[in-house]
Amino acid sequence: MQQDGVLPFPSTAQLAGAGAKGFFTAQTVDGKVVHRWTRYEDGATTTLSAWGVVARGTDVLWRSTGTVHTLQDIATGAEPVVIDTGPE
Repeated sequence: MQQDGVLPFPSTAQLAGAGAKGFFTAQTVDGKVVHRWTRYEDGATTTLSAWGVVARGTDVLWRSTGTVHTLQDIATGAEPVVIDTGPE
């Protein structure tokens, strides 16, 4: 079996999820948890702030502010989906 390139993974990080195009990690740095997404294809890493992983096996992130919920596919960079569950 051929092994592809090795991707960066901080030694103190924990795997937080993995999707079809990349994986999420969580790492405590200076007392704060830092979340990152790393693309399998090239190892490019994006630091995430105020986002959570939607579900295992996806590259979709979510963020909620009050009744407004935003879904973002970090792998494709497509426009986010915004859902407002508040009264009209």
